[in-house]
Amino acid sequence: MEAFIAGCFRQRQWPAERGVYYNDPETGKAREIDVISRNVLERPRRQRNVVGAPLINLSIFCECKSLAGWNVLLAEGDVDKTYENRMICHWSGYEEHIREAVETLSQDPMCAACDKKLLYSYYNGRAYPDHRAIAYHHLHLAPPPVEMIATAFRETKSGNSGRSQGSVNPFWGAVQSVLAATKAAEAESLARTRSYTIGTKSYSSGESDFVHNNAFFFDAELNRAVFLHPVVFCKLRLFRLTDRDAAEVRSARLYVLICLLNIDT
Repeated sequence: MEAFIAGCFRQRQWPAERGVYYNDPETGKAREIDVISRNVLERPRRQRNVVGAPLINLSIFCECKSLAGWNVLLAEGDVDKTYENRMICHWSGYEEHIREAVETLSQDPMCAACDKKLLYSYYNGRAYPDHRAIAYHHLHLAPPPVEMIATAFRETKSGNSGRSQGSVNPFWGAVQSVLAATKAAEAESLARTRSYTIGTKSYSSGESDFVHNNAFFFDAELNRAVFLHPVVFCKLRLFRLTDRDAAEVRSARLYVLICLLNIDT
C-alpha cells in the first residue's frame, strides 16, 4: 500500500519518500512515517500592486493502513467558530513571528539601544509593504475536496468495537502517527525560520548596519510559505452517520481539535 501511494505521487511528477524517520517532538524518540511528498510549487502569478510572491513549500504526510474487516463511522457536529478549512500554514511574516524576532533582536548587544516599537514598525513594514502582505494577504491553500467534514468517529469490526480495554485501535494509531509527523515538521520549519531571521551572526559595525543586514535574511525568509497536510489512506469502509441511517463515503476530513486530517479509502 505504501508503494502504491508513493507511486501515485510519482506518476504525477511529485517526489515521494517511503519509510522516513523523524524525531517525535513530544517523546524525543525516532518514529517512522509511511510516505512523505515534498514539493516546491512555482511562484503564483504576480498581481497588480502586490510586491513579490512566495515560494510554496508543500509537504504531504501519509500514513497507510490496510484494515480489512474494519468500518469507521463518521459523524458531523458543531465545529469551533475559529475553524478554517485550509492547510496548516507557516509564514515568517505572521504577527507572532515578527514580535518574537523583535524581542530577540532587541536583546542583542548590537541593538541594545534600539527602540522596540521602531523595530516592530520596521520589520512589519517589510512583511506588509503598503499594508498588504508581501506573500499575498492571508495566503492559504485549500485542502483537496472531500465528501464530508467529521467531528467524531467510531471504529467497528464485525459490529463490535474491535478492541479490548486499554488497547489502541489501529485506525486511531494511524491518526496519531501522522499528526505527530506533521507536528514535528512544523517545529522543524519554525526552527529553520528562527535560524534564518534571528539566529544569524552579526558582523555589523553599528546598530543601523545590524538591523539592515538582519533584514536581508528576514526578506529572504518572507518569500517562503510552508504548508503541511496530513492524510491517512486506509483499506476499510467509511460511513456517514445520520439520524436515520448510515451512508457510505469514500473520503472525509476529520476535525481533531485545531488540526484537519484527510481520510481516504
